[in-house]
Amino acid sequence: MGGDYGSGVHIIGVFQYGIGSLGYELDELYSRNLRKELDLIDKDELYRIPNIAELYPLPYHPIMGRYNPETDQNEMPEGK
Repeated sequence: MGGDYGSGVHIIGVFQYGIGSLGYELDELYSRNLRKELDLIDKDELYRIPNIAELYPLPYHPIMGRYNPETDQNEMPEGK
């Protein structure tokens, strides 16, 4: 999201409504948390979230896992 309103709307839609066929499961809490940040962006166009990946990391993708920049690999959670 990082300040781009359109991207924020899209990612919220992925987790709230399942749009985009990205394979993520619906996650109402995750989309609600992002909606709060999006509302702040809407009120102040200079508002930025420099650490959004730390505050709201994307859940593991059911097929691809999550990218780890330290290893430059996608990783799955333990037990999957």
